[in-house]
Amino acid sequence: KQSYRKALELNPKSEAVLLDLALVYELEGKTEDAIQSYQRLLQVNAQNVWARRRLGELYVGQNKLDEALRQFESLQGSEVDPRETRIKIGLISFEKGDFERAATEFNLVLAGDPDNDRARYYLGATYVEMKADDKALESFERVSEKSELFLDSRLQVAYLYDRKEQTQKAIEVLQGVLKKGNDRKEIYAFLSSLYRKTKEYPKAIQAMERVVSLDPKNDEAHFQLGALYDENKNKEKSVANMKKAIELNPKNAAALNYLGYTWAEMGVQLDDAEDLIQRALSIQPDDGFYIDSLGWVYYQKGE
Repeated sequence: KQSYRKALELNPKSEAVLLDLALVYELEGKTEDAIQSYQRLLQVNAQNVWARRRLGELYVGQNKLDEALRQFESLQGSEVDPRETRIKIGLISFEKGDFERAATEFNLVLAGDPDNDRARYYLGATYVEMKADDKALESFERVSEKSELFLDSRLQVAYLYDRKEQTQKAIEVLQGVLKKGNDRKEIYAFLSSLYRKTKEYPKAIQAMERVVSLDPKNDEAHFQLGALYDENKNKEKSVANMKKAIELNPKNAAALNYLGYTWAEMGVQLDDAEDLIQRALSIQPDDGFYIDSLGWVYYQKGE
């Protein structure tokens, strides 16, 4: 930095030095200093594409979306390949809630580059927000199997089928994903929720068991598994998983309440049930379900 500052004393308009100094500030995490350096560079040469891109990225990181948008808009017409800039403008517009403009930008990228999977995926996500489900499905379905976004696009397809009340189609999509060797816990969790909808509890339990095996310290997975066992009339395994969820996370209010209510319903361990539900209420004091559970405990105790 000392050398760059000395160089700037000798030549205040050196683009190379201003650019390098800005990058050094970025490496140090000194965002405001980096921004000032890029701004000085643009005063020297307003057409410096790299400086505008980096300045736009820094503004995005600060969530100054209007400033970021202005930087990327300034690049239009000055680049040989405008696709990346259009994608950035589309993503910023998406974050600002301007879905019409986001869709326009992604469609413009695809008009010149139909195989651009990033633009295709982002367009699908934009259509989801616009509630244009058929267009979103078409976009996600066209993401290449070779793309790093393919798996996420298939999850989106399943989500959309589920939203359209075509749960069986959603299940088939996820089964297809698993057949291709993808072994991510969110796939099994999603599949479990779909089987739960269709009341195929053994399949829902099997999928959630896989989530637990992939992430054994996930208290929420144990909670969901416990609820599924309860719905499948297996109180013993339901209680065991609720206890495990609480062991992993003593502040899991839902698990505390669920176990307390289960014991109250069974008419057993009522003092322990009261203690669990009180703990849940200490975390979420205004939750109507938890207050109801406490009332049921008192009823079972004859109070």
